[in-house]
Amino acid sequence: MLDISPGVAPPQPVRLADYQPPAYLIDTVDLVFELGTEDTRVKSRLGIRRNPAVAERGAALHLDGEALELVSLALDGEPLGANRYQLPPEGGLTLADVPDAFTLDVETR
Repeated sequence: MLDISPGVAPPQPVRLADYQPPAYLIDTVDLVFELGTEDTRVKSRLGIRRNPAVAERGAALHLDGEALELVSLALDGEPLGANRYQLPPEGGLTLADVPDAFTLDVETR
């Protein structure tokens, strides 16, 4: 039996006909967890590139995440100002106008 907590929507099926390949591929992931008494910080370094199998070149990069506070964000070592990314209300992080291959450093708590 599937246990569903109150207020949590049941999972929705994903049909093969609805599948679309991702616009970006993540080749490397480096993670550092700093466990504190008040909070936990997660530092990630992602090696990302456009998926050559996807024709759409202008797609934004969206990374999922819930209940996270963004501490810092850098693209190829350059810090990004708030005008370079979006934090949608449903969660996650969206970046537009990224190069074909890049390193993304994200720190959250």
